Amino acid sequence: TLSLASSGLTRCGGAALSASGGTIRLDGVDAQGGTAGGLVLLDATRADLRGNWITGSGPALVAAGGSQVEATFNRWRADPALWVECGTGARVRLGFGEHVAAPCAGSP
Repeated sequence: TLSLASSGLTRCGGAALSASGGTIRLDGVDAQGGTAGGLVLLDATRADLRGNWITGSGPALVAAGGSQVEATFNRWRADPALWVECGTGARVRLGFGEHVAAPCAGSP
């Protein structure tokens, strides 16, 4: 379990944060990733992301292996913004203040 508020993850060579399983809560975090992107969530990680600024050379958010993400008021400054492995059941639910396209269109 990891909870960060009003923090910064900077000068990261790979991803700003990589998690395999567990629970993540980021609230007001500046996450500057490197070549792997901003946040990489694998193996059924559960994440609550609120008001973060995510950058990187790769995707701003990778959700794979059944990871579940709740996102509200984040700013995704990478291309692509979201990379979600929909076939594994990974989901990103976009809440108020999100300005990116919803991933996994047509999935439950």
